[in-house]
Amino acid sequence: MSLWMIRAGQRGEYEQKFINDKCFYITWNDLKCDLSCFSSRDDLKNKLKELYPDDKNNTLRTWASQLWSASHEIKKGDWIVLPLKNQPVIYIGEVPQHISLLQRHSILIITKSQ
Repeated sequence: MSLWMIRAGQRGEYEQKFINDKCFYITWNDLKCDLSCFSSRDDLKNKLKELYPDDKNNTLRTWASQLWSASHEIKKGDWIVLPLKNQPVIYIGEVPQHISLLQRHSILIITKSQ
């Protein structure tokens, strides 16, 4: 069992959606690819380097690590912590079953599988 802290947008703009849907989303609008197709964190980092050639290597490594964890490592029984930006509240929830990646427009959505 692992504990994962997530954020709902840079300024908390997705908080209500996450809470209402009881789900979290990867809200990376410029990343228009299916994260499940990457076989390693390095492959993902290389894709980020293509998309953001002017960003520093350490920045790309951090982004790749965050995206890889959210898309490949969170599993059933893990706990998700969502501290809100605009209220003194922390939401905590357990991942009830395996999660799957769905691609909708430019946002990759992680949802519970049925």
